[in-house]
Amino acid sequence: MLAIRVGDMSHLDEDEIERYSMGRFAGEELDRCDDHLLICEPCRRQVERTDVFLRAIRGAAAQSEPLPRMRRNWFHFPQFLPVSAALAALLAIAWFGGPRLRPTPPAATVLLTASRGYGTQVQAPSGAPLALQPDLTGIPAWPSYRLEVVDASGARQWQGAFPGSAAPKMRPGVYFVRLYSPRGELYREYGLEIQQPR
Repeated sequence: MLAIRVGDMSHLDEDEIERYSMGRFAGEELDRCDDHLLICEPCRRQVERTDVFLRAIRGAAAQSEPLPRMRRNWFHFPQFLPVSAALAALLAIAWFGGPRLRPTPPAATVLLTASRGYGTQVQAPSGAPLALQPDLTGIPAWPSYRLEVVDASGARQWQGAFPGSAAPKMRPGVYFVRLYSPRGELYREYGLEIQQPR
C-alpha cells in the first residue's frame, strides 16, 4: 500500500483514494484502507467529497432525457460530437477521480447513556456510520462538545463534535465514547458495543 507521509501520520495517496472510491480494493488491502479511514479525518473527507460528486453525476444522468434514435448517417456525425465528449468526460471523472461505487449507508442514531459495569454498554450495528447522541443530563450546557471514540485498549478510533458529524462505521467490538467540554474537560464516558453483522 502506497502512502504519503505527512508529519507522524501516513495518508492515502491519490491513487489509493481513487481505487478505494472506485471499489477496487479487496481483502487485506480493503481492510487496511478501512482501518486508516477510521482514524484519518482528511482522507475520510476526501472520500466523502468524491461520494458527493458521484451522487451529483448520477442524479444529473438520471434526469437527462434519452437521446432520440438516430439513423446511421455519416453526414450527421457532428451531432454526436458533444454527446460523445460529455460521455468521455464523465467516464474519465468516474475512472480517475470518482467516488466509490457502493452506496454509503445512512447513519444509525445511537442514544448513549451513562452506566457502570460489564454488559451495560449501548449496542449499535456494524457497517453504518453512527450518529452518536450522548445523554447530557447534569452536564454544563455548551453550544457543542467534543466526542472521542476509543477501543477497549484506549486507542483513539475517531474524534468529532457533538452536535456534528457522524462517526464512521466501526468493526465489531467494545468501545468507549468520551464526552469533553470545548476546553477539553472530560465530562462523561459511555460504553458502546458494535455488534457482529447478522
